[in-house]
Order: sequence, then C-alpha cells, then structure tokens
Amino acid sequence: MDSEKPSREERVEKPPVSRTSPLPGTSDKERSRLEELVGDRMYELHQTQSFLAERAQKFARYSALVKALVIILGALVATKEVLSLVVGTSNTISIVAYALAGLLIAVLTGLEASFGWGAKSGKLAALAATCRATRQRAELDSARISSKENTEAKLALETLLDKLMTQLQEDREETIGFGLNPVGDVNTHKKVVKFDQS
Repeated sequence: MDSEKPSREERVEKPPVSRTSPLPGTSDKERSRLEELVGDRMYELHQTQSFLAERAQKFARYSALVKALVIILGALVATKEVLSLVVGTSNTISIVAYALAGLLIAVLTGLEASFGWGAKSGKLAALAATCRATRQRAELDSARISSKENTEAKLALETLLDKLMTQLQEDREETIGFGLNPVGDVNTHKKVVKFDQS
C-alpha cells in the first residue's frame, strides 16, 4: 500500500468560494449595467416628457381654436336682431346662416366638453414638468453617485433606478387615463443602441 497520508497543509480545506460574493471585475460590470439602466430610464423619461409636452401643446391649440371660434360665432349670432331689422325677418339666407352659426357653437362647445382639451392640456403639461424635474434630479444624483465606491454606488443606483421606474409607471398610468398611449408613441422614437462586438 503505497498510499501516503496527505500532509497537514494538504488536509486543511480551502475556504469555499461563496456563491454570493462577486467574482473579480463583476462588481464593475454590475455597476456599469446599473448605470446603463439608469441612463436608459432617464432617456425614456426624457422621451415621455417630450411626448407629454407635445400633446399638451396640441390640446392647448385645439382648445384655443374652439374657444376663438365660439367667441366669433357668438358675436355673429348676437347681431341677428340688428340684421333682422335692416334686411327683414323673412330673409332665408340670414335665417340659415344664423341657424348654422348656432349649430356650430353647439357642436364646438360639445366637442370641448366631451374631449376636455383645455383640462387635458394643463394636466399633461404638469406631468411633463414632473418628468423634467425627476430627470434633472436623477442627473444630479447620478453625478453624485459616480464618485462613490462600487458597493455604495450600486445601492444608490438601484434606489435611483427604482425612483425612475416608479415615476415612469405613474406617468404611464395617468397618461393612459387621458386616452393616450405614451409607451407606443414613445417607442416609435426609440434610440438605437449599438452593442460592442469585441
């Protein structure tokens, strides 16, 4: 029996490698991945802000146009009695014109009441401002995080990512409540991500 007993040094077990401890360089990869995710969410927040601001402006234009037309048509209808005295009450053209003006006033005010462009415009503009403020705070936080150690930075990046995701979700829910789909519209302007193939 030629087998030798292992020496004391050989018998001492090496400490097991922890499955939870990061491999060398893994912490940097995780941090850079978190930074990339934060950057992507900030970009998505910027796109959402742009979408909301554009829609707010569009709805404000609709509302302003409707209000201007109602004022002009209302002023025209107010002249009915004066025109009746000048032209006569039996003029068919004036009767049809005033009836048409009254109909347009009813249609326009009904459209504004049912779609609520003015109210939606204000709420969407407020959401866009919230997106902008959140993105600016995230940019500041991201700059502060860049000087931290990996472990501390990873925790801070995870917290920041959670804040951004919460804000995006809230904005989506509120925007969908207005009958808009920010996800579909924002993704049409999606940035192209190039992957390093090395």
